[in-house]
Amino acid sequence: MYKKLTEKEATELAKDIYSGLVFTDRHIQFKLDFPLIFMSFALMEDEDRQELVDNPPGMVYQYYANALPRTINGNPCFLSCQLLDHPSTELVWSKYETVKSAMAAIK
Repeated sequence: MYKKLTEKEATELAKDIYSGLVFTDRHIQFKLDFPLIFMSFALMEDEDRQELVDNPPGMVYQYYANALPRTINGNPCFLSCQLLDHPSTELVWSKYETVKSAMAAIK
C-alpha cells in the first residue's frame, strides 16, 4: 500500500523537499486542514480511511506542480498524494538533514 523508496529516490525526494518542490504533511500547521489540503482523504470511503488510521503512512506528500489553483489557509490543495512507508520516511528525513547541512556549509 505504501511506497518504499530506494536510496537514490529518497535522496532525490529530500533534495526536492529542500528545494521547495514538494509539500508534505509536516508542512501543515493546523492538522484539521489535512483533509482540505490532501482532498483524497476527505473523499475516501470510511473503510479505506479506517485502514489508514489503523496503519498510518510514514509521510504524505505531493509535488507542488500537482496542486489545484486554490489554497486553504495559505496551503496548497491536492486531489492526489503519495504515501511513504515508515522506513522510507526516516531515510528521506535523514537525507534531508544531510542536504540541509551541506547547503548551510556553502552559504
